[in-house]
Formats: sequence, structure tokens, C-alpha cells
Amino acid sequence: MNYQHEQLARYFGKPVGTAVFKESPEDFVVEEQLSFVPSGEGEHHLLWIEKRNANTGYVAQQLARHLGVHPKHVTWAGLKDRFAVTRQWFSVHLPGVSELEALPDVDGYRVLKTTKNDRKLRIGANRGNAFQITLRNCQGEREAIEYRLQGIREEGVPNYFGLQRFGRGLSNLQRAQAHLIEGKRLKKNDRSMALSALRSAVFNQLLSQVIEMDCWSTVDVGDTLMLAGSHSVFQATDSDLASVRQRVAEGDCAATLPLVGEVGTSSLSELEQSLLTGYEPWIEALGHQRVKMARRPRSLRPAKLSWQWLGEDVLTLHFELPSGAFATSVLREIVEADGV
Repeated sequence: MNYQHEQLARYFGKPVGTAVFKESPEDFVVEEQLSFVPSGEGEHHLLWIEKRNANTGYVAQQLARHLGVHPKHVTWAGLKDRFAVTRQWFSVHLPGVSELEALPDVDGYRVLKTTKNDRKLRIGANRGNAFQITLRNCQGEREAIEYRLQGIREEGVPNYFGLQRFGRGLSNLQRAQAHLIEGKRLKKNDRSMALSALRSAVFNQLLSQVIEMDCWSTVDVGDTLMLAGSHSVFQATDSDLASVRQRVAEGDCAATLPLVGEVGTSSLSELEQSLLTGYEPWIEALGHQRVKMARRPRSLRPAKLSWQWLGEDVLTLHFELPSGAFATSVLREIVEADGV
């Protein structure tokens, strides 16, 4: 597969400026938002941790070592970027321990507060993330940049998977192709990341085609919609098309594209079947790996989007995104920058 992330279509057209992204970890601040309120009771201790220039797995390993538990007893809701300042929850299963002793600050992270819960954290338990992003050395007309931001606030952006999903130098995608084509064996975690990268690449290319066809923001009969709250899906019909379009405009649901895998053709619209022409070998290979088709919204609307200029060329953005969405998908519609 010849995947070129930089060639993916932009909905709003050419970026209206350039900028330096992630000059320091403090330029990318992420705060996790759980989908539930911890009960305050139970055998699972939750730690609200701020990490800087450290990945989630490293922090989990250090917690396991310090608390004397097996690494499998330290869990989290979602992976966070390494080169950033992030705040997220970790859970540690410690039956019989009523209170945790104060944990020392460690190079790379510190514990801000603790509580308890009756269940461990599982992947996907976060409903989203809040971002504070600082873009430096912004070059471009301020009026044009703010006009683009206003457009994003009103219409959203394509819900692309970010470049980091594919690994450094697209290594995750390369592993997927080696595994599926050459039969190369992968460790369980590497296999999961590789197959996920492959599905993400196909999704991104489908989404790019939809944008180029000028039908990204439209809903037609046969499209599969996803409800914003429950994530359940349904298909638009002739009889309810007008009401579905209104619900999409109000943010109650969103049109989707497939995350490819084993699927019957009846689950795909005529447009999707057409777009997937040429991807059949990959879909078949994923099916052999028992990967089931799923759905992902093709649009992404940042919540609580605001911005502030700090001097002449420093722009700070604040917004919230649902779990699984990438902040870089917002940024690439505004400016050109390395890593976006």
C-alpha cells in the first residue's frame, strides 16, 4: 500500500499559514476526561498523573515497580503522546490497601491526586481529551487564520487518524504488510498496532476520496450514521433523510465510513463499495485475522474551540475532542507544520 499522509485532502483547502508545532512539551498539553465518576471505594486505586516527555507505558512500568505489583495490574484508559505535558488516570489493583503512601515525584511524571474505584480502568473508558496547543512562529494573515478557525468551529474537520497512528516512518503500517503478505510473526501488541494502522490508513484514504468528491459534508440514502452518545449506528432511508440531515447539523449523529474488516456487502453503501475497489486483498486478509468491520465518523467537530494570540506570532488553541480523535487533524486544516 502506497500511503502518503501529506497527500490527504483538506476540506478547507490550502492551509492559511505555517507554524512551529511542539517546540517544547509545554506546547502540547492534554487532559483526559473519563466517561464516569470514580466511586471513591474499591480495590482499584486511581492515580491522576501529570507526565512530561514520557509515554504512558513507561509511567505504568514505573508505577508497577514502585508499588510492587505485576505490570498487568496497572491499567489506563488511553495512550497519550510522549512529547507533551499530559494528565491522565492510571488504576492499580491493590486489594487490602486502604490508602496509598505519598508517591515521590519521578523524572517524567508526578502524582497529583488519588482516589478509588470498584473497577479497573479499561481502554476506552475516557470520553475524550481537552487540549491546549501553542503554535509558534505563526506566519500568515491573522484575519485569514481566525476566519479558518471560525469555519472549523461551525463545520468541523475531516476525522483523519493522525500521523502518529502509523509509527515513526510508517513502521506500524510496514509491519502490517509484512505480517499479512509475508507471514511475518508479530508479538500480540505489535500485531494489534499493525492491523490498527492498516485499517486507519485505508479509512484515511477513503475519507480523502470522499472530500475530493465534494460529498464529505452531505448525507444521502444508504449512508450509515453513528449516534454521538451511544455510538450505535443506523442507515439513512428515503423516508427519514430530511430529519437525519437535521440531526447531523445539530451534532446528534454523524455520517461514517468503514474501518475495514470482515463484513457482508449489505453493510456498505454503493459509494463505499465503489471506494473500496482495489482494497479487497487487504479486507480479505483482515478477515482471515478475525478483524471485524467497524465504523468511524467521517467528521469531527471540536468542542469549546477558542484561541488567543500571545504576541505577534504565537497562537494558543483550546478545544475538546472525543476519544479516538486526533488534534493534528484539526491543526492540518489551519497551518502547515512538521508532525501535522
